[in-house]
Amino acid sequence: LSPSLPMGACCCSQRGKAGYSRVACIYCCTKTFCRCCRKRLVSRSAPFVNPNDYPGWPGWDWSDEPLREKLATLQDGDILLMCCKHPYGEFARVLANSKWDHVAVVVNHRPRKQHLEKSLTRRMTFLAEKYAGIQTYHKVSDAEVDRDYDGSESTGDPLQDVEILESTGDGVHVYNLVKRLRDDPKYFERYAVIALRRLECERTPDRLEAVDDVIKTFRGLPFKQDKADLTAAVMRQKGRGRNVSTIFCAELCAELLQSMGILSKERASNAYLPCDFSSENERYQVKLDGATLAPEEIIKAPSRQVGAASSAVHPLDKYGKKDTE
Repeated sequence: LSPSLPMGACCCSQRGKAGYSRVACIYCCTKTFCRCCRKRLVSRSAPFVNPNDYPGWPGWDWSDEPLREKLATLQDGDILLMCCKHPYGEFARVLANSKWDHVAVVVNHRPRKQHLEKSLTRRMTFLAEKYAGIQTYHKVSDAEVDRDYDGSESTGDPLQDVEILESTGDGVHVYNLVKRLRDDPKYFERYAVIALRRLECERTPDRLEAVDDVIKTFRGLPFKQDKADLTAAVMRQKGRGRNVSTIFCAELCAELLQSMGILSKERASNAYLPCDFSSENERYQVKLDGATLAPEEIIKAPSRQVGAASSAVHPLDKYGKKDTE
């Protein structure tokens, strides 16, 4: 399980490969451990991003003026990879043998189509009946959660207009990037390392409309509840095909790229893992048509390696931002 194993040492040691052999190996190694010991082992074994792995370390200057200049260069469809300080993230990295456990996509603010309130209510009623307890943690889309929920025009200020679309335990939402990744202490700490992969393609009106259609379709949807889909993805096994009644982070990003017409639908969206949007494993990484993803560039990192205690600097200390919570 050690992340220091040489590449190719065994069939389950390749970065981003995941698969049955690796999952079975991890299960056999940990099944006799108590929960506390398993958690400790996973935390110590999870691959992490080191300063020399990718260019850009330790990332951007996240104070307002330098950040505004950086954000102005981001476009719809750019990919954000996260290496998280969170037990679920660490476990996901161990299973996939990847340095990345979460993925989100950049979108720019503009007025967007909204689901009818009745439609959203019916959908949540159905899901609450199917998945008991989902309403205890899922956040319904509203103006308090989703930056663009009010359908307002862009402000012209990248600090206000650059957003991220992601699926987490709270569900699928569109967040203001700065408030989410810098100003929220919880996620500033959790998303310990963030890498940017710029999507290099022509943003035609049809492709931008496809982005908006994806947001309209999936905004407010709960995080993936079907364990069979998640299992098939991490086992690298053929699943039951596309299933978007609920959706996880990599599945959402795949849906967006497929809707833009630059990622084949031959491989179902629920067959992707976050690491497939990185360059770790040539076999499983996304294969785009008429577009490319630029190499990873670190845009945020802690002062010390991921996993070190208190490695992230609180926004209040680093930027003098007043915490409003």
